[in-house]
Amino acid sequence: MRNAIFLLALLLPACATGTRTELASDRCTRQADDDPAYKADLAKSAGNLDYQWQFGGRMQAEREAAISRCLGGVNGHRGGVERAR
Repeated sequence: MRNAIFLLALLLPACATGTRTELASDRCTRQADDDPAYKADLAKSAGNLDYQWQFGGRMQAEREAAISRCLGGVNGHRGGVERAR
């Protein structure tokens, strides 16, 4: 019985939803998959290889833009390169 309680105490933290060490970029990458513009293109391309070949670059650009928007909100700035002073 003691061993079962000890094992449960060890395994319980492993079942937590989310970790403290999760990087913002990882979270934003997952969030980009739920972006409405990206999801709309995924729905259009489902089963249509011609669409995937023609607009694959645009779909990737929309996903990267969604990641950048998320990272900009997390980091508190719009991103980009600072102008030389």
